[in-house]
Amino acid sequence: MWIEQHFQVKYSERGTRELLYRLGFSLSRPTYSLAKADPEQQEALC
Repeated sequence: MWIEQHFQVKYSERGTRELLYRLGFSLSRPTYSLAKADPEQQEALC
């Protein structure tokens, strides 16, 4: 996990969610996908 790799602290999935919530973050999932999106350009951005 990214947190463990960068900070040498291990959190469970639930602990990570609770930590992020306490820091003011919230979970949001995409509700749609762009029909005209170019998959190759999307890969290049990652």
